[in-house]
Amino acid sequence: MSWWPFRRRRRPGSSTEKAGAAGTRMVQGRRFAAGVPYVLPKDMQEVNRLDFQHFMLRQVRRGNFEAPVREPHDVLDLGTGTGRWAIEQALIWPNSNVIGLDVVPPPIDAGADQQNIRPPNYVFVPGNILEGLPFNDASFDYVHQRMLVGALPRDRWPGVIQELLRVTRPGGWIELVEAGSAYGGGPALATLNEWGISAAASRGIDIAMGAQIGSMLQSGGAANVAAHEVFMPLGKRGGRVGLMMEANYFSALENIRPLILKMGLTDEATHTATLAQARREVAQQRSGVTYYVAIGQRPSA
Repeated sequence: MSWWPFRRRRRPGSSTEKAGAAGTRMVQGRRFAAGVPYVLPKDMQEVNRLDFQHFMLRQVRRGNFEAPVREPHDVLDLGTGTGRWAIEQALIWPNSNVIGLDVVPPPIDAGADQQNIRPPNYVFVPGNILEGLPFNDASFDYVHQRMLVGALPRDRWPGVIQELLRVTRPGGWIELVEAGSAYGGGPALATLNEWGISAAASRGIDIAMGAQIGSMLQSGGAANVAAHEVFMPLGKRGGRVGLMMEANYFSALENIRPLILKMGLTDEATHTATLAQARREVAQQRSGVTYYVAIGQRPSA
């Protein structure tokens, strides 16, 4: 694979060496991407959670994607995170060009992951969709975006949808996957969710936007839009999947704690106690998390 449909560009006045690349900063002992609204850290603890979430979703969904594609020639994984999805698909689709894009390089591209194989048909490109994607129009047959609701301000979603459609070829597919907040449980879990929602709202982010990805694709001009929900039980009542979801969800709640503490929404001792109480609640009461999946096609004409 020798051809890649991207063009790196620098915005006027930018001191960033590569377009869209972001540095990092420390908050309450955790490393976050600097200059972007993303509410979760960009460190190895979060990498481990994201990889765990990837394996969990792959098992529950019985695969990595739902769009009706078969080894598309050019693939973009937007917000690639750990790079796990992009690397797996590059191995599964050896004749595809697979690009992973994020504001911070995944471990394999940052030199921190020596165990995983870098497929020859995979490449990482630094970028930030909020600044515009560094690709020509109609560059990809398939665009995949997963779990960016915590990175995209509410008022930027329409522009994001238009940018996804712009870089997709006529007849090509877009697939979006997002998650909502946990429901059920009890007052402690509700309090943790409220803190997380407040922390996100301080950056213009509305977690509830994940439930609207299908309607946003439709209103943005995508054709053949299909959307559905995937219910994930939370806690031991949900069996093995429930225990996996509990581990993932509570890890995310712990990882957003630095921003909650920095904002003064609570103190560390109260947060720790509330987290412990919420774990007891989900062990005793039915609760769960809904994931949202939507696919849509760029019109051919």
